[in-house]
Amino acid sequence: ISDRVGSEFSLLEARQNLSLAMGLKDQALTDPPFPTGILPAVDISGLDSSWPAEQTARERRDDRKVSQEIINSGRLLTSAAKHNIKPQVDLSASLGYRSIDERGGTERLFSTYGSNATGPSFAVGLSVNWPFHQRAAKSTYKSTQANLSKRLVSAEDLDRTIGATVNLAVNQVRNTRLRLNAAQSAVDFATQALENERVRFEEGQSTVLDRVQLERAFTDALRDRIEVEAEHAASITQLRFVTGTLLQATQDPKSVQFEPTEFSTIPDFSSAAASAKASQPETVPVR
Repeated sequence: ISDRVGSEFSLLEARQNLSLAMGLKDQALTDPPFPTGILPAVDISGLDSSWPAEQTARERRDDRKVSQEIINSGRLLTSAAKHNIKPQVDLSASLGYRSIDERGGTERLFSTYGSNATGPSFAVGLSVNWPFHQRAAKSTYKSTQANLSKRLVSAEDLDRTIGATVNLAVNQVRNTRLRLNAAQSAVDFATQALENERVRFEEGQSTVLDRVQLERAFTDALRDRIEVEAEHAASITQLRFVTGTLLQATQDPKSVQFEPTEFSTIPDFSSAAASAKASQPETVPVR
């Protein structure tokens, strides 16, 4: 009886956690709803193939795309600061029209002959900026170089983190897959043993206690398989999260599209990596 009471309490707690995750109001938390569906069947096919999971994560994760954009902006700033160190030569030209000067006085006596000419006019100017030490420009260039180095280190650290989390998620999926196979074998053995015990009981070769014990062993094996199925589905969801294949992007940033079966199936990393290549930011070199 105590096991049943504990199981009912665990069910109520799981229903309340589901209600909180769904964002239901306080009134619904007092009597949380039951799930409307069952756990989808876990797909364990394709696990032994070579997965480009890490490559897919590097191509699809938005945090890495943002990191590459930050590096590109740092390279542009460094390139601009480097050009500011060089001497600057500016050539300017202007066109205009000059009207006749009808002012009187003695000022016109000291002006040149052509200063009072009317008609179109143009001017050409040349300015050269060549500081001797360029301390300010060199300091700005070194500052942008240091900032770019910092961004490169952060991007490299992000790549290492992505690689570590993806490898861990892949190993977790493989581990839960092996446990799921073992749990399914235990359920098959328990089912066969229970069937054999039923035949023996009908023939009078066993007692009710023997059958109850085998039924309890079958229930325990079935419960263990359900728990491992949930852990395997959670490991697949974690793998999809770290590889950027959890949800499909849509044109509306406020809406997402997903299928419940995606949380229990291995993503197709080959097609996911191919679709993400076109959205990669272009690398800007430092000149």
